[in-house]
Amino acid sequence: MPTPPTGIARQREGAPAAPAMQVCPRCGSANATHMRFCNNCGFQLGGGAPAAAPAPQQQAPAYAFSPPQQPAFSPPAFSAPVSSSAGPVCWRCRAAGDAGAEFCKFCGARYADDPSRAAGAAPAPFAGSTVGSAIAAYAAAAPNNAPPPGHPHAAHPHPGHPHAAHAHNGAAPMPQMGAAPMGMAAPMGMPMHGAPAPVMSPAPAQPMPISAPRVREATQLESQRAEAPRAEGAPRALLVAILKDGSDGRVYPIHDEQTDIGRSEGHLVLADDPYLSARHARVLVRGDQLVLRDLDSVNGIYVRLREPVDLHDADMILLGQQVVRFEVLAESELPLGPATHRGVLVFGTPEVPRIARLVQYTTEGVGRDVHYLYRDETVIGREQGDIVCTDDPFMSRRHAAITVDRSQRRFVLRDLGSSNGTAIRIRGERVLRPGDQFRIGRHLFRYDRPGDPAGGRAQA
Repeated sequence: MPTPPTGIARQREGAPAAPAMQVCPRCGSANATHMRFCNNCGFQLGGGAPAAAPAPQQQAPAYAFSPPQQPAFSPPAFSAPVSSSAGPVCWRCRAAGDAGAEFCKFCGARYADDPSRAAGAAPAPFAGSTVGSAIAAYAAAAPNNAPPPGHPHAAHPHPGHPHAAHAHNGAAPMPQMGAAPMGMAAPMGMPMHGAPAPVMSPAPAQPMPISAPRVREATQLESQRAEAPRAEGAPRALLVAILKDGSDGRVYPIHDEQTDIGRSEGHLVLADDPYLSARHARVLVRGDQLVLRDLDSVNGIYVRLREPVDLHDADMILLGQQVVRFEVLAESELPLGPATHRGVLVFGTPEVPRIARLVQYTTEGVGRDVHYLYRDETVIGREQGDIVCTDDPFMSRRHAAITVDRSQRRFVLRDLGSSNGTAIRIRGERVLRPGDQFRIGRHLFRYDRPGDPAGGRAQA
């Protein structure tokens, strides 16, 4: 067996002997001795039968085409078997394989994974080009036992036909001149099926069909790119995360006039918080003001009090771990006077002039404990007060108080200097001041103004 050229792996024992080969001086690929052009790069070889000198070559025009997605396998056209056989050259081990094979029988590499093919193989020229005409003339002059072009077996022989790609006699037939081996791109100027390419006009480039999930992914990607805040220049505001121990955590700079916060959407995504809506809150920069807006979220936004505020019906209050809803009693719920039953006064606890109530709101979405407000001032705390929550470790001894003005039916909530503060759920939007703290879900933030020497941490 002749010694293979440099770069071509030696065949292992037991493998069929490779036919005589000639090496392409341009790319180093092995080609059959009868071939005039390199099967890999199309370079003119020195061997082969003499043929008429081809006309000067010119660059074939590039035509845009759109390959089909995952085309069904169809066997390539082959000529009648000849005495010698030639197959594709493996791009990895440079060994010659069997014609029509998809994988190298020596190293297992797939011919379709050829890096030179991935780099971009030029399409075969259409009829009328100089190179295509020369190759077609050579193919017509060379002896060929292939069926005529009109024969039904010329283009795609039946798998059981003796001219099929995988014959059962064990000898792989040699492909026609100009037909690219399976798994390899056709060289420049070589028709794909061994016959001159039909005359056709260049087809306009057609976009590849895109599935609906791909469209959604592209839309989401563009939305995320559009929502990405600018990272240039000094920030216009700072949102400082407050950890459970009260220390400062991560700082989020605000550059844009609008910054959305949510669990899965927006500029600031907090995916680990199950109490956040997909797009929960919006931070707006209006001149020197920072505005916080609730985007119709399920659990809302709670802003810590820095001074007493008026309470209105259905206000939600956060004290420690307690979430309570403030409700003003309707006229039908006001004191009705002593009740009688069968002419007898009902015996019970003396009535009081109640006018409002606090309903404990649980994670079940329903109210639990109900506390009526009938005093001029109602104190809420962990150890002292009119409403005591002894099992809440985040509530201070005397945490907050609600004052009632009966003449005007006015209710005022104020914090009593508690450690963790008292917060009220905002309605719509709220203008923040430097040092304001707000809670969304289980995340607590503080608004700081850049360049403020005090850090914007003034407390109530």
